[in-house]
Amino acid sequence: MNIKISTDKLGSLRIFIKANDMLPATSFWYKLFPINLSRYLIKQAKLSGIRAANILTTQAGYCNGSAIQTWGVETGSYKLTLCVELVDTLEKLEDFFRNHQTLLKNKLVLFRELERWQSESQDDKTT
Repeated sequence: MNIKISTDKLGSLRIFIKANDMLPATSFWYKLFPINLSRYLIKQAKLSGIRAANILTTQAGYCNGSAIQTWGVETGSYKLTLCVELVDTLEKLEDFFRNHQTLLKNKLVLFRELERWQSESQDDKTT
């Protein structure tokens, strides 16, 4: 069986934030019931049609000059750095960044170009 690999260009947008980062409290209810920023970004990515979105957790780390944080039973993980990773085309990721730039201000945001692979069996095309 002969397998052909087709490729296309995608990108990965990585947003590094603290596990306890919340949306700014714009109302009384948001002060009472704060909304977690990482989960909010995942929901917004889904609504924007982003192809893939994940929250990647760590066991130890730091970001933007903060103190090193480590996960432990006694200390919990609310101060640890998380990585929200979004995968889609460059255009969609740029739009997402622009639409959420106020929330992402002072956050470490990285973009990397990726190449997506898909296999196509030559036997499947002969039928």
